[in-house]
Amino acid sequence: MSKFYDPLGLFAPVTVIVKILFQDTWLSGIKWDELLPPAVAQQWHKWINELQCLKDIRIPRWIGFSETSDVTIHVFCDASERAYGACLYARHTVNNFTEVNLICSRSKLAPVKKITLPRLELLAALLGTRLFQYFYRETNMHSHTAVLWSDSTVALSWIKGDPNRWKTFVCNRTTEILQYTTPSQWRHCTGADKPADHLSRAAWWGGWWERLIATFYDKGKFLCGTISKPAADALGNHPAKKKGELIHSANCADRTKAHRLLD
Repeated sequence: MSKFYDPLGLFAPVTVIVKILFQDTWLSGIKWDELLPPAVAQQWHKWINELQCLKDIRIPRWIGFSETSDVTIHVFCDASERAYGACLYARHTVNNFTEVNLICSRSKLAPVKKITLPRLELLAALLGTRLFQYFYRETNMHSHTAVLWSDSTVALSWIKGDPNRWKTFVCNRTTEILQYTTPSQWRHCTGADKPADHLSRAAWWGGWWERLIATFYDKGKFLCGTISKPAADALGNHPAKKKGELIHSANCADRTKAHRLLD
């Protein structure tokens, strides 16, 4: 799906739907010259017909602040069994008036080989970290406060723990996350209204369309969940934790018997 020209991912909630359709079609084994099954064709036409809803979205070219503005960057991450994604917002205050702007977002399909949901949430956190780093690299706004949000207590416990405690998959990804962020920047958000939901759930429009505009594109409200710590059991006992290794040690001479005979 590289043919979509959406470099900032402003329409990622829309394109992720058809990405999933393409993946399902490919997995079903349909050849390129065969007609689509009626169920798949119906979903495709539904997506085409509802593209007209895009005309209701207005995104300003100017993000509304400069390098000297009081800005806080917020990154939301979320995952489902079908897709995962992250979106970045800038929240700034001028003359006691707070405004929020969607800056960019990214979404990816979940791997064909099934992995656990906590690991998908960790992939979403890694995607959010890369999105965060991309924004800072392009804007040179390194001095502003940044907060990254996830609703997965397991993924947060991995990020806030020592990467060397975890197995290879988790260790490699948490190491990259901590290369560009600190554990204190990661917060827990609750509720079903976090904007990154639209990047992972691939819900159809209709009534959902109003919710998309209200929670993903709306610049008048900024919903952040309460700050909480990861669950104790997630921190202390998790299957991604490495098992203890037994190492045999023995005292060995630094010289062989032959060398000692020559002395």
